[in-house]
Amino acid sequence: MAQARFFLSVEFHRTMLEGQQTGLAYYLLAAAEAYAATAPDANDSDQ
Repeated sequence: MAQARFFLSVEFHRTMLEGQQTGLAYYLLAAAEAYAATAPDANDSDQ
């Protein structure tokens, strides 16, 4: 999840993802957060 937040926070990476598909950077973060919330080891998934 930290990597998804990084991609969203750095303008270069966010622009690269958004250039591929509008909303992609935000979708990846939402998907990572949803997965982390439901993963069996939710507390360990942020590494």
